[in-house]
Amino acid sequence: RDGAVEQVGTPETLYATPRNRFVAQFLGSPPMNIMALAELPAPSSVSAPASATHWGIRPEHLHPCEDHDVHAIPVRVVHIERVGGSHWVHGSAAGQGVCLQTPAGHPAQPGQLLHVRAQESHIHFFNSQGLRIPEIS
Repeated sequence: RDGAVEQVGTPETLYATPRNRFVAQFLGSPPMNIMALAELPAPSSVSAPASATHWGIRPEHLHPCEDHDVHAIPVRVVHIERVGGSHWVHGSAAGQGVCLQTPAGHPAQPGQLLHVRAQESHIHFFNSQGLRIPEIS
């Protein structure tokens, strides 16, 4: 960015453990979902570090769930991209843009309130400078 190298590593490493929000959103299509903790708290099943201001999750690590799931995030479906064997479901949660991947046969429809759950082991936290925690050095 601006001529500076943000991170060096294999594509798989950069995708799985981005050093910062720029790398997290630059790699991947669609990019990683990045949510402000003040607008949309991370699921209660994970503890956000005190210095975290944002959390992120890749679209393939969000999954539809039952609305009574205590860790469910309500997402209002805006539109659906049909891309062969899967769909990219784009929506909004607490004013934040959210994208998730569903199987092609999933019945999501625009306007629907869809409840999703984040795979906790794939949640990333970022500080106010955009660095992934614990990537702060």
